[in-house]
Amino acid sequence: MTKKKRKDWAETMLRGTQTGKDFIFDDEVSFGLTGPPMFYRKVVHGKDGKNMRKNVDRKGTVGFWGMIGFGFKRNLIRVRETLNAERYAKILTTEWNRTNLAHKKPQLSLVTDNAPWHVGHGGFLLTQSTGIQMDRLPPTSPDLNPIETFWAMMARRLYQGGKTYSTDSKLETAVQKVWSDLPQEKIDSLVLSIRDRAMVVVLADGDEVKWNKTNQDL
Repeated sequence: MTKKKRKDWAETMLRGTQTGKDFIFDDEVSFGLTGPPMFYRKVVHGKDGKNMRKNVDRKGTVGFWGMIGFGFKRNLIRVRETLNAERYAKILTTEWNRTNLAHKKPQLSLVTDNAPWHVGHGGFLLTQSTGIQMDRLPPTSPDLNPIETFWAMMARRLYQGGKTYSTDSKLETAVQKVWSDLPQEKIDSLVLSIRDRAMVVVLADGDEVKWNKTNQDL
């Protein structure tokens, strides 16, 4: 069923007339004091997992929310409380209102995953307050979300050479610097890759695939 949903979503994307410039992407991520999140460990430490820290202390993590699009990235927001629909909608609405893209609202779609706070009432609050369209990814589809590659790029830089952090504030400072320093050209390249990603999923008949350009992007 998941494969079919992924392929259906990708085919719908390819039938549409929107380009990467018509999408914005948001997501949340947590970085650990002693190592990257599990999802990004192979990106940081290599396929063999050499020097991989297997016991990242879950209590020693710092959460963030970010949003990217063609030609912009919003402020990286530290998430200090467990997100729910209302908190998510408030963060996203506030950051959206700070962009200069309001005139493009009818053409823009927000691509997001199926985290509980992204769906249901949270999505309703967002569309009511901003007017932008929500485009939710099918389940288990990180390969279809360019911001996942962006998080991986950040993780590689944060933990390069086995780097660790002694406090939340030092980690937050490092994360904010990496976010700020990553060039907009990289972001634009990722955003524009959305249709290519969809094509790869269609050709794979809905299977989850490793995005071919990931290593180049990193």
